[in-house]
Amino acid sequence: MRSFTKALFAFAACAFLVQAANAFLNPLTPEQVDEAYSIGRDADHGQAFFQHYIHFPAPQPTGPDVHLIEFETPFEQVARRAQEHWANYDRLDAERDYAANPSQVIVRVFICGSRTFSFPQPPSGTTSWQDKDYLRGFAFDVSQSELIQPEKFSVRRASLGCAESDALEAFLHFSAQQFGPGIAKVEVIGPGGQTFRADFDLDDLK
Repeated sequence: MRSFTKALFAFAACAFLVQAANAFLNPLTPEQVDEAYSIGRDADHGQAFFQHYIHFPAPQPTGPDVHLIEFETPFEQVARRAQEHWANYDRLDAERDYAANPSQVIVRVFICGSRTFSFPQPPSGTTSWQDKDYLRGFAFDVSQSELIQPEKFSVRRASLGCAESDALEAFLHFSAQQFGPGIAKVEVIGPGGQTFRADFDLDDLK
């Protein structure tokens, strides 16, 4: 009995250390997936939750408008999908979508054109132009004690959210295991050297 008690205590201590090493919830339990889903479906109080995951960098006098930077933890992604897919989206859908990418972290950067900046356009006759080419000259850095390299980078055109017609969303995909407790720094540098920063205290995020 004594050896069993020691083994149980050691297991509990190990589990506590693993949990303590994570800055945010990962992996999610079924109960936490359900909680995140409920937050996303709460039209009255859900917006207050999302505000902790979004920063609005100070605008620069010239150049692109980096309108917002969002740090999407696995928990926040469940809530965000539940909010965006309001119709015909239930808890089983949320569980299935989470299971498809259970440890993914996404840093989303929403960039608008401005009076002094337009995204480059493909040369006439170009057939190999890709969405990421529209962000030539931009640099995206995510770091804690050192630079963290994304596992994937993707771009999507956005049609709403900007005063100007041009808008792009950049997505930096990471694994949750790449982050530890403390502050995560996101820095976006525009083609003209304009710098936009956002700091996220991961200990305050789910």
